[in-house]
Amino acid sequence: MRTIERELKRGRVKLLDYELRTIYVHSSDRGQDVYDQNATAKRPGLTIGSHHRTAEFIRFRIVEHKESPDVVAHRMKQANMDGVVCTKTLYNYIDEKVIPRVSNESLWEKRKRCKQRRRGLLPLGKTTFQRSRHRAAPHRSRES
Repeated sequence: MRTIERELKRGRVKLLDYELRTIYVHSSDRGQDVYDQNATAKRPGLTIGSHHRTAEFIRFRIVEHKESPDVVAHRMKQANMDGVVCTKTLYNYIDEKVIPRVSNESLWEKRKRCKQRRRGLLPLGKTTFQRSRHRAAPHRSRES
């Protein structure tokens, strides 16, 4: 019952009728738009949050000292800093550009790795039909 009430509340639209009276009606499109807009805010907050000193520490260690996110995460744990995050979270923050002035280009190892080239299909030789025509089996004579 509560779900239906919420849906009706989200989709409530104020309209004017032909006598210019205000009436409230339900619009399913409006309800869906409000639901989709509210769903974008459901992501959990960042662990680093408002810890600007932690973000600056991460940027300094990665950019200036050329340390990997794994080493930085370990140093944060050793120093008992606020907003300590794991290595995977650091990589996610770098990919999402959460930490200012740090990108994948800042990562020493990622930058110097060669990109793997994918090999296309190898050129194929002759089909089995063509090979069997060229290599016809020698004719055997029956010896009786």
